[in-house]
Amino acid sequence: MKLIKFTTILVAAFVALALVLTSCFQNLPPASALTEAQQAQTAEDIAADPLAAMRAVLEQFPKHTTNDNLPIYGGFLNYGLMTPSPLRGVFHPVWSLDAFDGWVGERLTESLLSTDENMILSQEGMATFEADIENSTITLTLQHDVFWHDGVPLTMYDLVFSYEILAHPDYDGGRFGPTITNVIGVCEYRSGAADHISGLIVSDEGRTIAMRFHSLTPTNFYGSGIWLWPTARHHFDGIPVAEMSSHPHARHQTLGTGPFMAGSYIPGEGIQLLANPGYWQGAPRLEGINVEVIHPELVPLAMQEGRFDISGFSPQQFADFQNPSNFKYLAEISQSFSYTGFRFGRWDADTNEIDMYRTNMDNVYLRRAIAYAIDHTQLGQLMFGGLRFPATSVVPPFHAHVLDTGVPGYLHNPERARQILDEAGFIDIDGDGFRANPDGSPLVITWATMSGENDDIFTQFKIQQWAAVGLNVQLFQGRTLDFNQFYDYIEHDNDGSRIDMFDAAWSVGLAPNPRDVWGHNTVLNFTRYTSPRFREIFERMASPDMWDDDLRRQVFNDWQWAFYEEIPAIPTLWRVEPVAVNNRVRNFSLIRKDGTSQVSLGAWHLIELTRDTPYAR
Repeated sequence: MKLIKFTTILVAAFVALALVLTSCFQNLPPASALTEAQQAQTAEDIAADPLAAMRAVLEQFPKHTTNDNLPIYGGFLNYGLMTPSPLRGVFHPVWSLDAFDGWVGERLTESLLSTDENMILSQEGMATFEADIENSTITLTLQHDVFWHDGVPLTMYDLVFSYEILAHPDYDGGRFGPTITNVIGVCEYRSGAADHISGLIVSDEGRTIAMRFHSLTPTNFYGSGIWLWPTARHHFDGIPVAEMSSHPHARHQTLGTGPFMAGSYIPGEGIQLLANPGYWQGAPRLEGINVEVIHPELVPLAMQEGRFDISGFSPQQFADFQNPSNFKYLAEISQSFSYTGFRFGRWDADTNEIDMYRTNMDNVYLRRAIAYAIDHTQLGQLMFGGLRFPATSVVPPFHAHVLDTGVPGYLHNPERARQILDEAGFIDIDGDGFRANPDGSPLVITWATMSGENDDIFTQFKIQQWAAVGLNVQLFQGRTLDFNQFYDYIEHDNDGSRIDMFDAAWSVGLAPNPRDVWGHNTVLNFTRYTSPRFREIFERMASPDMWDDDLRRQVFNDWQWAFYEEIPAIPTLWRVEPVAVNNRVRNFSLIRKDGTSQVSLGAWHLIELTRDTPYAR
């Protein structure tokens, strides 16, 4: 990620922090590791304008490889999938939810439509489209002869099959939500009132589909604004929907139309992807990709030894590994952001809605104090190599066109936190240093967070900062949780009533519409929070008024202010994500089409290698 060198102000802040946390930060990057851009940024500068600070750092990184060496024929690219936890191995997009499975799935499967440099649907994919805004209809037509990996032709009936799975009452994934129910006939199909989805009309021997929606707004025309990922009907023939998610065909035997096909799989550890010679954009130039899970702490040595061609790179490791000789760093603004979520209820599978009930987190003043207590500017600079920045909005900079930079966020202000708690009646009544609830009962806040690099430093830092304002925060089960175990609790409400708040991250889609994540009728809303104000804003987002630029901008601003004021979660850190790329790799890019490179993000069929083995230092 990015270099780190402490300015006088940062040094002073670090010393003050060390007095509280003793040795918590003793293993952080050395002062000599700062880049020039970061040296010019004080903590105050970053807090005053985190977006500008992020962009200043980002400008130092290239976005695509520059390699003029001649390519070899074929070869296997070695990819390091950086995660501290085993791979779940659910690669089909209908069921896949985490980013690691999703990375593999994106090489295997594709949307029917492409997107341009602005993430808007374009006409260069497997299909083209025509939109009839007045009648809320989009018609897609296959532009090419496209085949599944097993050679069976793709048809629009396969897209219908995806919707039939997603809308089935036995579907147990997390993708059923407002995007799916916006299609006419989905709710009737799900309830059993209809035996087909009336809003999906296939014609021309399966090459064309008319999709009729309850409403069409501009956000539907982003890459993830409509579900456009087909599922091979013949591949799931005879498998009940209730059994599909656990079946190998939804996992390591995922069948797609993408540039690579699923090969040998080692549960939890990795998978080999093989070139799809019948890929509709042309056979990949690689023979395949060896995908291997690697712990973040092991990535630097692995890259230096030439074990991987491409891998994510931990911000906690980046500052100690500058100017590598055998690989280079690329970086871009991440689609992901970190947040602290509060728990307000559970998911009711019978009604497919959130069931809110009284929890420890009902008091909005308590939530605001919890937010003000943590210094995310220092966390980003000292623990994450200066590559993470205090988040002020639930909309990340990836969606900069709808980001309201006027939302102040909850930047570090412990005095304000104490004042809020005092005024709300959270008082220390027995002198133990911790505050009680306004009714005098003990206030103990249970916090769930994931295990990972330096998680002991991270958890101690936050627990002690909360304690400094009088809040007794304790780790759920007394420890950090493995990634998969953590999300098992959060997604499925397992023992969830005992979790008051949790630290997580979310990767946003190409569409900025937040309904599928924060709506009352989506299982992906892990806070289990909704409100009349949220519902009213989401209704406005689905209205024809959204075609007016000023009104669209206003409703997104209203959404961000509503989230800030009601605070069901605290957006904590925005991210610049570095990627390490070996010097033998050609045609790899992190950017969409911008005219500066011959390839773009997602063009993995064009990646080449220039020698048989990766370079080692």
